[in-house]
Amino acid sequence: MYKGYLIDLDGTMFNGDERIDGAADFIHRLNKSNTPYMFVTNSGARTPEETLEKFNSHGIKTYVENIYTAALAAVDYVKENTNGKVFAIGSESFIETLKENDILVQEDDVDAVLFSYDTNINYDKYVTAVRNVNNGAELILTNPDKVIRHKNDFIPGNGSLAAVIVNATDVTPKVVGKPNSYILQKALEKMGVSKENVAMVGDNYDTDIMTGIQGGIDTIHVNTGVHRTEDVKEKEIPPTHTVENLSEWEI
Repeated sequence: MYKGYLIDLDGTMFNGDERIDGAADFIHRLNKSNTPYMFVTNSGARTPEETLEKFNSHGIKTYVENIYTAALAAVDYVKENTNGKVFAIGSESFIETLKENDILVQEDDVDAVLFSYDTNINYDKYVTAVRNVNNGAELILTNPDKVIRHKNDFIPGNGSLAAVIVNATDVTPKVVGKPNSYILQKALEKMGVSKENVAMVGDNYDTDIMTGIQGGIDTIHVNTGVHRTEDVKEKEIPPTHTVENLSEWEI
């Protein structure tokens, strides 16, 4: 039905460190049929190489070129719209991704504040971020997820943590990850398939499915993560398709 797929990770391929039923088979069938696909994830906590290792540990064959993270979207946005000097909050892997792509990470005199998921967030980081935003730096979020699924729990996500800066500065942040069209456009460019022939696959209506809806591409909701099938079907604009897991989807 489709000539390419944009695929979420957390809640679609994995829940924490556990592989979701049907995920490996779906990717195997895409590989076997030579169907282009791109993993599009709001997570910036891992480098693409670290994400690839996770796939390998679960016996899922894919390639680093198939992984486009919100961290890479942030890199592309900063290079296109700033002088490349940022104050960054995020995991060590997020900071590493920025530096490896020639982004200058420093505490003052910056063009932007980049905010990615940081389990070691503290008051000092918030103070530095707020100071820079008040001094004119653009506030950029890798993603707006209010909660993320961790095993059987839902825990605070990047949007919830970044709300401290938003409330303190009264500044509306630029979001480069899902559901913003920026990450969608970049992923489509890298995959080389027109949006009319692509479907967005994911579990989260507010990010994955809304990415497709706002970007004008079809959507496939999987009932394996944040939002349940019965709930998304009641939305004003429901997903194009719904499945329990990806083993049900015919390529």
